[in-house]
Amino acid sequence: MWIATSGSKMPANGMFGRNRDDGASSITQRGLTLLNDAKQRDAIVLFDRALALEPDYVPALIAKGNALVAIDRQADAIACYDRVLARSPADGKAHFNRGCALVNLYRMLSPAAPPEAPFEEAIAAFESAERYGHPKAGAVLTVLRQFAELAAMNTGSSAESPNRAIVLVPDS
Repeated sequence: MWIATSGSKMPANGMFGRNRDDGASSITQRGLTLLNDAKQRDAIVLFDRALALEPDYVPALIAKGNALVAIDRQADAIACYDRVLARSPADGKAHFNRGCALVNLYRMLSPAAPPEAPFEEAIAAFESAERYGHPKAGAVLTVLRQFAELAAMNTGSSAESPNRAIVLVPDS
């Protein structure tokens, strides 16, 4: 049923009932608003709802990964980015954000971890991000390579690994 209002038509249920699109896209947008308001856990609930509708919806997967990074659930975030990359291997943002989560994950490892290990997989992710055109990847690669060299020079030293000084934020 349609109702005429001011010369245009609108669905009758839009006037009294549900009047917004509850598809994956709009749910993800509402989640992004919560994420921007630092309400990560509430945002994750909405991203999960969007993914229940469309399991491979890339914007929801990336946003959920970003929210998980913000609450220090790096491994879960990496799983989200990996799902994107399984579907879209040339997604520069997913490679970049995966690299950020890897650096943050390895930053939390014990000092006994080999100093080069924290950077190898992250550097590979940032190299892929750069190859697929992510605008920030080259600068991050430069810094990570410098930290990796510094870490290699500090092996055997009692000094804290430099990887603990790095915290990276995924690209939204």
